Amino acid sequence: MNTGSSEKSDSGITTLLMGFHCHQPVGNFDSVIRRGCEICYGPLLEELCRHESFKFSIHMSGHLLEWVQSRERGIFDMLSLAARRGQAEIFTAGFYEPVLTVIPPSDALEQIRLLSDLAFEMSGRRPEGLWLTERIWDPFLVPLLCEAGVRYTIVDDNHLLASGQGGLDLTGHFITETQGQPMGLYPISQRLRYATPFKPVKESLDAVIQAGAGKGRTAIVFDDGEKFGMWPGTSQWVYGSGWLKDFLTAVCESEHIRTATFSEHYHSRTPLGRVHLASGSYVEMEEWALSPGDAGLFHELARDLESSGRGDAARKFLRGGLWPDFFIKYSESNNMHKKMIRISRRSIENDVPEARRPLFQGQCNDAYWHGIFGGLYLPVLRNGVKRALNEAEGILDDKCGVPSPLLEDIHLDGHPEAELRSSEMVAVVTAMGGTLYELSDKTSFFDLLGTLTRRPEHYHTVSVQDTESGEAAVATIHESMHSMTEEVRKKIVYDPYPRHAFLDHFMPSETRAGEWMDSRALQWGDFATGLYEVKIEGRRAVTHRKGTLSVPGSNPLPLTVQKRFELEGRTLAVDYELSCPEQVEGDVAFGCEVNLHPPSQAGCKADVDGKPFSLEDCLDWEEGRCVTLQDPLLPAPLRLRSSVPAALWAYPVRTVSQSEGGFEVTWQGYCVGFKWRLGPGSLELLSFRLTLEF
Repeated sequence: MNTGSSEKSDSGITTLLMGFHCHQPVGNFDSVIRRGCEICYGPLLEELCRHESFKFSIHMSGHLLEWVQSRERGIFDMLSLAARRGQAEIFTAGFYEPVLTVIPPSDALEQIRLLSDLAFEMSGRRPEGLWLTERIWDPFLVPLLCEAGVRYTIVDDNHLLASGQGGLDLTGHFITETQGQPMGLYPISQRLRYATPFKPVKESLDAVIQAGAGKGRTAIVFDDGEKFGMWPGTSQWVYGSGWLKDFLTAVCESEHIRTATFSEHYHSRTPLGRVHLASGSYVEMEEWALSPGDAGLFHELARDLESSGRGDAARKFLRGGLWPDFFIKYSESNNMHKKMIRISRRSIENDVPEARRPLFQGQCNDAYWHGIFGGLYLPVLRNGVKRALNEAEGILDDKCGVPSPLLEDIHLDGHPEAELRSSEMVAVVTAMGGTLYELSDKTSFFDLLGTLTRRPEHYHTVSVQDTESGEAAVATIHESMHSMTEEVRKKIVYDPYPRHAFLDHFMPSETRAGEWMDSRALQWGDFATGLYEVKIEGRRAVTHRKGTLSVPGSNPLPLTVQKRFELEGRTLAVDYELSCPEQVEGDVAFGCEVNLHPPSQAGCKADVDGKPFSLEDCLDWEEGRCVTLQDPLLPAPLRLRSSVPAALWAYPVRTVSQSEGGFEVTWQGYCVGFKWRLGPGSLELLSFRLTLEF
């Protein structure tokens, strides 16, 4: 870095630093990635390469680079050519696009080096710049990035506005430091990323000039490459209407704008100052990480301040949540994250390098959170992360042996979980409801219990029309809100408990499947959401709760539920014992709920005691013993069997979520329940066995 006097830029000339971040999640469908290459990545690089004088920087995640290297080699070669002739600068990052702040530092360092090595092969230069996944910053990253050879990274202008220093000129780079180690920071202009490519070319050029109207005379934008073809409406706008060609031509011919790579700028300009930044991300991410109620309030406050003309002044003080809050907001995300941490630790402690690559794939960020994109709500992405983690775990078991049953506070919440393993499967029992939340197969690597809980989201209450963007422009996905149809709104249902397996319910005997599906079923016990004692007895995990049965019109009765979980090969056996020392009054039934997640909804077939039924229907059976699901992606049928006859219910679990294309109703899994009538009468002891065979 040049630490002397900065080179004087030509009077009135703005330097445009433009970067493109291109990424596809681990687990995504090949058809989606191939479509992205056809309508976005290929056309984008072709047009950039035609305008050889237009300098740009680019980050393409390792997963996407591997994909195009083997299947769309032309895109890989175009990027390599642009980099080798000095038109493009390739940025590094974590290879599989992890959020660096929530993975072990040793993993982060190794992932960065993997992508830097590939970038060096492509360009002949080791990257100095790092794309910060989702611009999620924490000061402790500085020493790690320095060790990885990174000299500067990209943050959001929101980070600097909230730094506590008023009146910062954001038209250049800054220096921060942690424990005496420096790092360059480039703030992305929020207004510029909203303008390109969404405004007409002239307005976009004006936005570049305005963004660079400061001492540093530099306009900085680094944003998703997918908005140049993959976001709704952008393919026609960017290529069909010629926006990109016209924009690049206008910039190259402009007397007021010149382009440079971030590397060229960094080595020719002195920093505009020193800053210290708090942990955070871009403003939209901070809103999404909040609880539904707070997210709605945050959105209203930001909108009101903007309409009053105080939006810019308020941005530095209006802060939302932190990215790790998604682990609190979504227990499924937390389950994956804590599994990932334990696998990482085990792979290092036992020195098993073969497990590292699938572990890194399981650190891909997309399935761990949800905002404007589907993310966590998309089963294919959750399955992609889980399959990678299960593959890594299987390698560790092969190399180090299958661990004995384990009792540990996996979630770090003060309550222990019990982990059972066989040579074929992994099962994890939690104190919440004394339930099973993971049953992973070591052959297919699928988690058979991956059903997502139906939760409130703040956009469920929003009812607005699509943004009018006019004939000459296209709206960003942040600006384009979609109205929710009444048909979709009727499908919004919230679950009062997590979608685990072997949930315990006490209810009126006449309760039907539709009441469970719509969350209208009455709960006469405090077991589904209550905490159970969890312990290990030999090869078994045992959960136990002394709770209460509360039948309307009767005094509350003490009632005990105990479950013993045992995993042998591909069979999980759960032995139940229910006891109540007093007379049960009322027509009471006990129900056991199991939520299953066959990975292939369309191809899955189901039957009860050999009689087929549709996974699309909500159904009740008066009596049955065995429910079977046959999925073409699984190596064997999945059978849920009761030792004694029971009434059964079953229904599909669907969520309503927001994505870039609007509201989506997504199939998440299938709920199966067994029901036994208990009273009125005495209930000294009721025992039975449920088995989940695979």
